[in-house]
Amino acid sequence: MKFKPLTPEHVTRGICMRRYAWGKWVQQIADESGVPARVLHDVIMGKPFSEAVRCRLEGYLRTPAGPAALRQDNDRGRDPDAQRFRLLRRIMRARRLAQDYGLPLCDRDRLKAMTDGQLRAYFYNLGDRVKRHVMSLDLATARQWKLPDDMEAWEFIERIDQLRAHRQQRDSIRP
Repeated sequence: MKFKPLTPEHVTRGICMRRYAWGKWVQQIADESGVPARVLHDVIMGKPFSEAVRCRLEGYLRTPAGPAALRQDNDRGRDPDAQRFRLLRRIMRARRLAQDYGLPLCDRDRLKAMTDGQLRAYFYNLGDRVKRHVMSLDLATARQWKLPDDMEAWEFIERIDQLRAHRQQRDSIRP
């Protein structure tokens, strides 16, 4: 398939789109395209640039952008797996609670193969199962109180224990 070469105006517009619409930093675009950041700054400002720069930026703009290209890499110093690791730690806490209550769990190999979105869904579903199980154990509290869904399972259990202790204290005071 043969393409018409992009005009310098189209190149400038494409780079500006990556910069402003996608929110990429000039240095990030420079790293991805192989053009120095000071030259990219001139391109964004609308200053004239060489044919070699136009060709390199055209190649960069025509290269299909995968899902990773839309990821904002603004914090270069952080560990890219840190967010997944934090989510896995939260899942392990919820799994421990589910284990204590005897709820069924998926194996760790399946967890490792899950994508980030699947892990988030698994975490929220597992937390919901733990919460429902805890509420089914104490029907009096379930009938009397409504608790927010955004609480993690351990927070939910702590709150149920507080309400149970409050109810016992109140019942002991009554004649």
